Amino acid sequence: MARGILGIIVGYLVYSLMVGSTLLAIAHAVGEERLLDATTGNISNWFIFVIEWPMSLITAVISGLLVALIAGRKERGNAVRGLAMIILAFGIFGAAMSLIEEKRGGGAEAEAELAGPVANSAELMAAGQMEAKEAGRTEVVIAELPGKPFWDAVLLPCVTAFGVMIGGGLLSSRAMGLNQEAGHS
Repeated sequence: MARGILGIIVGYLVYSLMVGSTLLAIAHAVGEERLLDATTGNISNWFIFVIEWPMSLITAVISGLLVALIAGRKERGNAVRGLAMIILAFGIFGAAMSLIEEKRGGGAEAEAELAGPVANSAELMAAGQMEAKEAGRTEVVIAELPGKPFWDAVLLPCVTAFGVMIGGGLLSSRAMGLNQEAGHS
C-alpha cells in the first residue's frame, strides 16, 4: 500500500511540474496572438486544442506509467485509478469554483488561485505576464488575467484522467500483447 501511495504522490508531482513548466514555456513561445482570442481576450481554442490538451495528455500518460512502475504489480491498478480520480476530482472542484467565482464576477482570479499545482493556470500566468510587459509593469495583476472557457475547465480533467489510465495500462500484460499462459509454454 505504501508503494501505491508513493506512486500517486510522485505521479501527481511529476504531472504538475511537467505540465506547469511546459505550458508556461510554450505560452511564452507562441506569443499573445496565438495564446489569446482577440475577440474575447480569453485563452484561444487554438492554444487549448493544439497545445494544452496534447501536452496534458502526454504528461498524464507519462505520470500514469510512472505511478504503475512505482506501485508495483500488486498495487498498480488501484494506484493508477487513484491518481486518475485525484486529478479528476481536483479538476472538477476547480471548475466548480471557477463557475461560482465567474457568477460573482471574478472568474480568472479564482481559476488562477485554484488551479495552482494542477498547472491549469500556466497559460493564464503567461498571458498575464505578456499583458503586464505591454503595460510596462513588472508584476502580474491577478484580477486582469484572461479567462478560460468553462468547457475546458470541465473536460481537461477528463482528458488528463484518461491519459493517466492509458499510461498505467501500458505495463499490464494484456497491453503488451502477452497472456498468462504464454509464460507456461
